[in-house]
Amino acid sequence: MLKQILIAIGLRKAPTPVRNYVAASSLVGGVPALAYVAWRHRDQIAALWRSATTRRQAATA
Repeated sequence: MLKQILIAIGLRKAPTPVRNYVAASSLVGGVPALAYVAWRHRDQIAALWRSATTRRQAATA
């Protein structure tokens, strides 16, 4: 996937530091978006977490 992105923006033949910067900046840019989505859906995530831990405890008992 990263290769297609680099080709699309013309960085396929760019030096390695430039490619690494593009990859890191896209990852870092995704972290705040993921945090926002997690915050908006925190109740559902907590319920999923509780059910998963309950199932895991039941399976090991």
